[in-house]
Amino acid sequence: MRRMGYSGMFKRWLLLTLIPFVIAATWAPASSIVQPDAARTFGHVVATDGPEWLTRCRLSAARPVGTTLQVIQVRRPTRGSTIDVRVRSDRSPVVLLLASEKPAIWRVDAGTSADIRGIMLVGRIALLEGVDAQVPISRCDPPKDLISSGLLIDQVADSLVLPVEAVQRGSVDEGYDITSRSYPNLQDDHYGTCRVDFDYGGENITGNSNSSANECRTFCDKFGPLNADQGRVTCVVNGRRAWAYPAKPGYLSMSCRFIASDGRNIRSYPAVSADECLDTVCYTGVLFTSSNASDRWESRCLFNGRTIKRFRLKPWPWLQQPYSPPEADTSTDHASRLSSE
Repeated sequence: MRRMGYSGMFKRWLLLTLIPFVIAATWAPASSIVQPDAARTFGHVVATDGPEWLTRCRLSAARPVGTTLQVIQVRRPTRGSTIDVRVRSDRSPVVLLLASEKPAIWRVDAGTSADIRGIMLVGRIALLEGVDAQVPISRCDPPKDLISSGLLIDQVADSLVLPVEAVQRGSVDEGYDITSRSYPNLQDDHYGTCRVDFDYGGENITGNSNSSANECRTFCDKFGPLNADQGRVTCVVNGRRAWAYPAKPGYLSMSCRFIASDGRNIRSYPAVSADECLDTVCYTGVLFTSSNASDRWESRCLFNGRTIKRFRLKPWPWLQQPYSPPEADTSTDHASRLSSE
């Protein structure tokens, strides 16, 4: 028997790898496959000083108040070439960022209450099934080393000026669920109606008792940018994410950084010592919880590029449950919710 050379073995491996994807794309009903095109894109790029690859994604800011970014990042599908995404966002507007390093067909199952305001496909070969024709689609092709990184999430969120609701990473056979989650308040309760928080959620910077979305917007537009030198900042109205403020340039180069388990740079500060770094920024690691209920990775505190402390993540119970509005209660500031319109 003649031995197969390395070239022949590689060709055979490549063929076997691509067969499931080719079959799935060939036999899927033509009407159910969505090919991103210029006629169905978001519109224009919001951020003018973002990375060059984002300028080709055709993003826009035409979304209702309270729209959040939901992220799924995988290296490759684990079952054939299809990844199931079930959207049950309970009428909370969402933009989906779907990223895969390997070829993938994203099969979206949107519930009757789902409000999808846009989908970003990240990866060289990616298709969509089950998406309404009215949903704007954008195809992005960043550098390969960014596709599974936290920096990708921050760059997209900054360009869209959106708060990040949840990040789900890794490959699972059963697919992913996109649900609205109640927003945690990890510090105190008198900032419940209008708050400026650090982006990861629950860490209050400042706030007041304004319950009007317009009044809160004025307040957040003042204090949000003032605190964006440490990272991304979120405005929370009546217990719900409403707006986000992109981090000011240069925060990635600061001496002290707090890095989430998904790789996102949550907070930064120009600390002069490791002790100051822990006291000013990284103490938040004991409060940080993952928005992905299956996430058990560690967050890290870095000083001058060196890890000085690790924090083990423990998902909080409310992050594992779909969002349901609280009943009216005059004794709490969280009784009212921000309208999505």
